[in-house]
Amino acid sequence: MGMKSQKLFAFGDSIIKGIISEYDNGRLKYKISDNSATDICSHRLGLESCNLGKFGCTITAGEKIIDKHLEKISANDIVLLEFGGNDSDKMWAEIADKPDHEHIAKTPLQTFVETYHRIIQKLKATGATIYMLTMPPIDTKAYFQHFTKGMNDSQITNIMKWLYGNIEVVGLWHEMYNQEIIKVACAENIELIDIYKPFIKLRDYRSYFCNDGIHPNQKGQEMIANTICNDLSYSTDAIHRVSSAPSISSNNKDAIHCVPAIIAMLCIALLLIINTLPLSAQTYKNVQYGNFENWVVRDIEESLIIGGDTKRIYAIGPRDTIRENKALNIKSIWASSNTYAKVAGISKTSNTVYPERRGNGYCAKLTTEYAECKVIGIINIKVLVSGTIYWGKAHEPIDGTSNPYSRMRWGVPFTNKPKAVVLDYKSAMPNKGIITTCKTLSSSSRPGNDEHEILFILQNRWEDEKGNVYAKRVGTAIYRISSPTSDWVNGFRIPVIYGDATKSPDYKPYMNLGPKKDNFYTINSKGKNVEIQEIGWGDENTPVTHAIMLISVTSQEAFSGTIGNTLWVDNIKLEY
Repeated sequence: MGMKSQKLFAFGDSIIKGIISEYDNGRLKYKISDNSATDICSHRLGLESCNLGKFGCTITAGEKIIDKHLEKISANDIVLLEFGGNDSDKMWAEIADKPDHEHIAKTPLQTFVETYHRIIQKLKATGATIYMLTMPPIDTKAYFQHFTKGMNDSQITNIMKWLYGNIEVVGLWHEMYNQEIIKVACAENIELIDIYKPFIKLRDYRSYFCNDGIHPNQKGQEMIANTICNDLSYSTDAIHRVSSAPSISSNNKDAIHCVPAIIAMLCIALLLIINTLPLSAQTYKNVQYGNFENWVVRDIEESLIIGGDTKRIYAIGPRDTIRENKALNIKSIWASSNTYAKVAGISKTSNTVYPERRGNGYCAKLTTEYAECKVIGIINIKVLVSGTIYWGKAHEPIDGTSNPYSRMRWGVPFTNKPKAVVLDYKSAMPNKGIITTCKTLSSSSRPGNDEHEILFILQNRWEDEKGNVYAKRVGTAIYRISSPTSDWVNGFRIPVIYGDATKSPDYKPYMNLGPKKDNFYTINSKGKNVEIQEIGWGDENTPVTHAIMLISVTSQEAFSGTIGNTLWVDNIKLEY
């Protein structure tokens, strides 16, 4: 599928349209940039540009425009959405005349959110790849001067009265809509391109805006283009269409995963200054790459002595294709059972975690399979491998089969205390009743029912002077799936038990402290691989330093499971 057949559709307001303004003989004039962000991106990526942004467009007007063009959008296209600037704005002339009245935004917040969800659902039906954009910031002082230009002193005083003397509130309303954009993207599992952050990272971003304080100038359009292109960067497989043999190019993804720190701080400011944001019972934060839309393709050349085939395996992380036998080094919290091994000088790999289509996106598919390595007269290895994904890192290349958990670094630094893990899952168990153990030269079967395991534990870790690593268990969320499902189970919730899990009515024996069937390991400050020794329970007041998440098609020890068992997972979130 070549890039030339693809189109880049852009819907939204004057920001995405590329409107810039300038003063001519004292009058502000608007024009479409000759080189807007959308134009720059379509040129760089070799796509046909269909920029349907419109000056002054609100999301309700944008929905009508999208409806007119839905039939033109195909599954091979990219769609950019950028709304909110006009929606969050006020009718300032009315406020100037009636400052004692209540005045709402041009598009009420609830209408804005509901319409955005509706638009996303319509676009998902086309199969196109959708990207939502945050709004850029505004220069509040310049914008205030812009919309009060031509007003008399009495009208300006009335507006200041309505703003309680603080013009920065205008910018905070703007950011309140930005927060809702982020929430919509999280709820719909849509990649969100953050065009807010590159401006904020500048010491002074005013030189990137037109005199009206709301429209990025040509420099600002170019900055937006760079941000979008970084998130859409690819070569021949433009938008990561995973097929039986995909090729995924580098994607320097810097998209937002739910609520970033900058927005969180702005939300706090909103609560302190205008106290208008409703508090919800819970919030959800997407786990990094937990919607499984981003995968790394690894092509590993196996040794000639076992055939010299190139085997394809997958990793969860920023989109890339790696064609080299080397240890995986990517910016991702996830690792998996898909590893590169070099045993007795022979390069070998296996794949039991796959990207699989789910609707218009992807999920992770975990399977239990045999991995074989045969060289007549030299080596004959057959092992059972069960698909597992976890937070941490594998120590590649794997050089043996003994104590496999010691060949991984388990867990990541983590300080939060979520209420629950939430995810979608589906299960197939076609061969229930038989558990097989197959390790190198030995193989056996026994009666029994394997289960899928979802594990999320919070630890308080420390290291002694000898380099031993100890931990107290602060939070426990472990669940085992024992039955197949006929379809997806969406929004499945596993609550986190804080403190001593054995005292909880929901306690199961597999929730207890180590030692377990396979203990966890980490690298200590001396660079040595050591076991994490869980020596007791913390409580809800114990600080959290690390978290381990593990999702596996099996709950058995290494090299054991039921052939054919399959677990699909998607949309992993943490509830707060």
